[in-house]
Amino acid sequence: MTSQHIVAAMLFAFAVYLLTAVAPTTRRLETASRRRELQSVSPRQSNSGAGPDGAGQVSSKQWAIPSCLLCAAVAWLLIGGLVGIVVAVGIAVIGPRVLARLEPAGTRANRLALEAAAPMVADLLAACLASGASTAVATKATAEALGGPVADVLNQCVTQFNLGASADRVWKPISDEPALAPIARAILRSAQTGAPLTSVLLRVADDLRLTRRTQLEQAAKTVGVKAVAPLGLCFLPAFMLLGVVPLIASLITAGISG
Repeated sequence: MTSQHIVAAMLFAFAVYLLTAVAPTTRRLETASRRRELQSVSPRQSNSGAGPDGAGQVSSKQWAIPSCLLCAAVAWLLIGGLVGIVVAVGIAVIGPRVLARLEPAGTRANRLALEAAAPMVADLLAACLASGASTAVATKATAEALGGPVADVLNQCVTQFNLGASADRVWKPISDEPALAPIARAILRSAQTGAPLTSVLLRVADDLRLTRRTQLEQAAKTVGVKAVAPLGLCFLPAFMLLGVVPLIASLITAGISG
């Protein structure tokens, strides 16, 4: 193993470390920072729309750029020449765009958890409101009952309640989550029109449950299609080697002997 291979291996290991260790740690630190700022923001700042999502916070996706640059250097060291330069430039230019479109594992887990719990959120809020609890108390009780990512989102709403924020600001954390956004829209619409919030939330829960069932049915239908791809990748090479290649070889042999 030459020194170039050793350097390439070290650079590649460092690139993997940036994506698998540093980037998730950055996301966790940013989340903790947003929570602390949300709890310490004043009511005036809350009503004016100023929040923790301001400038100065570095997105964890930016770690994809140095990682791709390191991988480009690895490609140049291993391949070399003009081809190595072309491959390195391609990795440096296309790599960050491809990684930016990928959904992190933690984000995907939170999204799936919110999608699964969305109907229950609407049901619990409706049940708490039907028992005579206020919206703030119902939101806090729902967060305590469900926990997990749902509690993280709902607790932000509770914090805004305690700060006396406007309705739009209170329900913004829910509005920012696609799975829970119908609940926030229903609450805001009920506040504007005066419709009974309990019945509105129950209808939203039914709609979310129907949407969830449709998504699961579509996912189940795609399982068969996805299962065919590995089978095709295994079957086609075997068919070529066992069927087509011997036939071509026999024709060539017959032509030569003839």
